Amino acid sequence: MKLKLIFAAVAAAITTWAPITSARESVALPYIFGVAPGDSVGQATGVDTTGAGLLTVNPNININTLNDVGGGITSNINNVASILFTGNSTITGFTGTNLIRFIDITAGANATTVNFNGDVFTTAFNLSGTGTVNFNGNVNQGIVAASSNFAGDGFINIGANKLFNSAITTNTANTGTLTLNGGSGVIGAIGGANGLKRINVVGGNVSVTGAIQARQFDLNTNTLTMIGALTTNVAGIINTTFASDAVFGKIVVNGNSAINAAGVTVIPTVTGALTNGTTYRIVEAPSGTNNAAVSVINNNPRYTFAGLPTSLGSVDIVLAGVAPLANICHAIMLLQICTPLSFTIQVFTTLLPLAFNTSAILHPKKLFLKWPKCNGLLVLGEEYSTMIVLSFFVAIPNSALLCCSFIKLNQKASVTSIFKNPFIILNEENKEALFFNKYSPNSFPKTSGDFFNCFTKENSTIV
Repeated sequence: MKLKLIFAAVAAAITTWAPITSARESVALPYIFGVAPGDSVGQATGVDTTGAGLLTVNPNININTLNDVGGGITSNINNVASILFTGNSTITGFTGTNLIRFIDITAGANATTVNFNGDVFTTAFNLSGTGTVNFNGNVNQGIVAASSNFAGDGFINIGANKLFNSAITTNTANTGTLTLNGGSGVIGAIGGANGLKRINVVGGNVSVTGAIQARQFDLNTNTLTMIGALTTNVAGIINTTFASDAVFGKIVVNGNSAINAAGVTVIPTVTGALTNGTTYRIVEAPSGTNNAAVSVINNNPRYTFAGLPTSLGSVDIVLAGVAPLANICHAIMLLQICTPLSFTIQVFTTLLPLAFNTSAILHPKKLFLKWPKCNGLLVLGEEYSTMIVLSFFVAIPNSALLCCSFIKLNQKASVTSIFKNPFIILNEENKEALFFNKYSPNSFPKTSGDFFNCFTKENSTIV
């Protein structure tokens, strides 16, 4: 009995996690998908096309959302059916198969995104505009002589650890961005005779079997290893990030490195400690351009790099200077509009009504009338720069000591104020002062004591 229950539980788990098998939608080409009510079947469980012709997928239509095991879109004849995506779409499961592939697929219209969440098999792929196409599965695995092209300045992203088996070209020089996520690989030349605008390497090392031509490479801390020739376009740029002396973005070329004769610019970003005087090889090649200028755009206040002329196609930069860390971290005092009126001249206010009137008039500006703040390691701000009001002064022989008792306002008052911060303690100023001391601002900051509580609506601390 227990054994039967175990088998039942396993069967239930398999049913839960495995893709479903159910009725699919079959359409004869040519066909516009996403118009007829019956297309909801294909949206849920996939589309099987028959015959030659074009399958047009309307905007914002997803296919095989239930992940049917029959795949996203298939054909019954090899290399005769085409697919056109006119807007945003996500296809779950494979598109075509290694035995029956599509003749061409077009996606990436302006401001659109198409996600292929499964393997794709097509003889040709065309990115039509400035949109984005994400290949989250392998492309043309096991197929030879496939091609992909940027007809517009769009984006192709290849998923982590996925294979893209296709040459990649562009109609116009310096258009098209290719992103290779960590562990991915391309089998086929990239850039053609014109060269892509940019190649990004994200999240790990990648490989390319074929020549590469592009204007810009964004490597982060990753290594792009290639078997083939490297060519940089005019105004070439290489962005690299240094995590340490040994970990930084670089290109390893197993072929000729044709750095453009006009030179190349390296932009280093530093995230770890580096050793002064170290030479870093950003492009490593066995042969190629000699004496092309290598310029550096330094963006780190501590590390200064300099470029060395190319040698056999290799690109080197040297760490020419490391500024020492500051011995002392300074804190910056920001004195705002209302600082204490004077540190040398006492201001006396003899009439309490006048004080109230002044406070009322200046109250709208209160947000701008702050005590000094401190940015940095020190903590000195409104919360800590406090005016302490002592309502009564008891005369004692040693005037350097402050002795006080708190009494009500109807008693004879003599005020002594302390501007409390880590640096200054202001001693007794004048035992005969009636209400104010020279360190009072025009509009009162937070106060301690019961004397000035009526002057402000801010939270006060009674001590």
